[in-house]
Amino acid sequence: MESNEETVTTFHGETISVEEVVRRLEVSPIIKRFGTWAVTTYGVECLSTHYAFQFNRVNETDWISHLQTKTWIVIDDFVNALYYARELQEKRNIFTKAGKSLKVFLCHAQEDKSVVKKIYNKLIANGIEPWLDEKSILPGQDWTYEIKKAVRSSDVVIAFLSNKSVDKTGYVQKELKIALDAADERPEGKIFLIPAKIEECNIPDRLSSRQWVDLHTEDGFERLMQSLYVCAQG
Repeated sequence: MESNEETVTTFHGETISVEEVVRRLEVSPIIKRFGTWAVTTYGVECLSTHYAFQFNRVNETDWISHLQTKTWIVIDDFVNALYYARELQEKRNIFTKAGKSLKVFLCHAQEDKSVVKKIYNKLIANGIEPWLDEKSILPGQDWTYEIKKAVRSSDVVIAFLSNKSVDKTGYVQKELKIALDAADERPEGKIFLIPAKIEECNIPDRLSSRQWVDLHTEDGFERLMQSLYVCAQG
């Protein structure tokens, strides 16, 4: 995911961080930035003014001809963002069957929340329905009950592994136990529980029989998406 720490110089002539642009314009979480434009969890959004459209409109054929006459737009940035969004939209269609998205439970330590939220946003952009505690559990709901229900109704569980989560006792270990119990109920050979390293760390013994993915490597996320694609095919 693109860093929000970069600066832009086209926001009404003022040099500010992308993070500040996101705040002022209420831009959705950024998946990839192309200069003054970004592909977000919403769709394609401009970072220099209030202009955005949703993913379900990216394949309309007249976007470039419509916007290339505008003096406020950097057309090359827009074209690059549009083409990337179209590629992403094709991937989104893969993970939606009969109007139902692939459900993925994100098991993680609270200390790794910032990293996991970036993956959460990228999964949404790819048309996947991720389950994240702070987004999915409502105030007043029973934590344990909701997590057990979410794990059992998910198509896949991703267990995010770091030196913090591997060594930590507490709820992340309970979530792993729930996921392992649910995995035992699935057909043999079916992908359900995916160990995902977000930094170099040891694999817990109870996950060592499963192939893991290194999300901190260059092709890590693409490897994860390959497994999710297999899951989506049933």
